[in-house]
Amino acid sequence: MSPRRVPATLALTAELDPDRPVALCRELTKTHEEVVRGSAAELAMRYAGTPPKGEVVLVLGAASEPDAGSGALEALRRLVDAGARPREAAKVVAGLTGASANDLYRSLTSPG
Repeated sequence: MSPRRVPATLALTAELDPDRPVALCRELTKTHEEVVRGSAAELAMRYAGTPPKGEVVLVLGAASEPDAGSGALEALRRLVDAGARPREAAKVVAGLTGASANDLYRSLTSPG
């Protein structure tokens, strides 16, 4: 990756998933090898003003699990309010969002 693209790439990653683990590896297999680890937000702040120098590899950790409490649960409620059966609606929403169908169903049917 071009070092000049690192600040923008980190900023976009931090905007989409600020807690995503990231490692910026610089000058691998050389005398001045450096690996900087942190969250996407932390590294975006660190490299916002000045891009790293030399050869750079950006390693992104796994994305966080989709949050069933956000839009997925709201979509499930709207489907059920429109007449869909809860279990089948949970399967459809899970397929579209990547959330767990069982977790969605439990959130929908749990009291409170």
